[in-house]
Amino acid sequence: MTNRYSKSNILSARLPSMDYLTIVVTFILCGVGLLLLSTASPASTQRLGISEPFHFFHRQLIFTLVGVVVLFATAFANRTFYTKVAYMSFIIGLVLLLAVLIFGEVVNGSKRWLNILGFSIQPTELLKPFYVIVTARLMSKDDFVENAHYIFLFHSAVALLIVVQPDFGMAMTFTAVFFMQLLCSNLPFLSLIKYVLFTSSILPLAYIMLPHVRKRVALFLRSDTDHLSLGYQSTKSMLSYVKGSWFGSGLGEGKIKYQLPDSHTDYIFAVAAEEFGSILCCAIVMLYATVVARGMIKAIRSTDKFCTLVIVGCIGYIAFQSIFNISVTLSILPSKGMTLPLISYGGSAMIGACVLLGTYLNYSKQEVSKKRINAHIHM
Repeated sequence: MTNRYSKSNILSARLPSMDYLTIVVTFILCGVGLLLLSTASPASTQRLGISEPFHFFHRQLIFTLVGVVVLFATAFANRTFYTKVAYMSFIIGLVLLLAVLIFGEVVNGSKRWLNILGFSIQPTELLKPFYVIVTARLMSKDDFVENAHYIFLFHSAVALLIVVQPDFGMAMTFTAVFFMQLLCSNLPFLSLIKYVLFTSSILPLAYIMLPHVRKRVALFLRSDTDHLSLGYQSTKSMLSYVKGSWFGSGLGEGKIKYQLPDSHTDYIFAVAAEEFGSILCCAIVMLYATVVARGMIKAIRSTDKFCTLVIVGCIGYIAFQSIFNISVTLSILPSKGMTLPLISYGGSAMIGACVLLGTYLNYSKQEVSKKRINAHIHM
């Protein structure tokens, strides 16, 4: 009988199946981000008194190139080796998270940044992918159900370190993704409900005890407040959608970006709305939806619980941040300093997003087992 499996076929069978569509979409989103920063940068530099109009664009170009290298290095790394590196990186991330509370730069009343060798680093952005791997490993253990409360306490401790910065929005992001992993971990439904109810009870306490949370909610409910308030940002952001209509005013023709304090970061989607219209905004949403849908399909098809939970965690961050950022620009949610993945300006945010996607690509690869290859060879 003729052997249908030549040497070249066997070698190709051993190669993992990479999600190349997600890589292509990632490049497109990075390109869109650079395009938007090329028009948002002059407005932001003018407002901040920076002499170089394209300061943020040039820096983001460097961040994007570094991010792409990190993306491929992470995606094609040996999975066993990378998992060990992730554990070590998680410990380093926790140390940085503690260090930021002591040595961090105070920006808008919060300590979220560390200045290391002239670079500002946001530890929470870099911690995300490694935290996903650690929690996935804990949830994939055989005794997970019996020890679920210890894992929940572990997460609570990490979230508390983020809350005291204070960065309640990022703590919510970590918690939302953590619960997405719990939902896919075969945890009994009643136990899951118990943890959800307990976590939900913290929200009113945060409103009562944290002044900045109370302020943001109040400004969200009163968008017609003074011109220095967060409510003003939401109003101007909504006006960007109105001015842009379906097809936008054209590249560089937007005026409202000069009035938006964070047009190159948190409100960059509003810049897209004014200059390129709702058509491009819908296209961007579809690109994010493609990444998320591909990730969920990979998670469903994966036969390894650990890999499934890693995929869910990585894609969960991309989905949650995208939805939250866009919802803020539409005044659906209160303003919160959360970037739009791969598009908003920021080195930590860009590299963190690329590590997340690289981790997803790595753990979503499906390899043909040696047993199956040998079976085909002897057919």
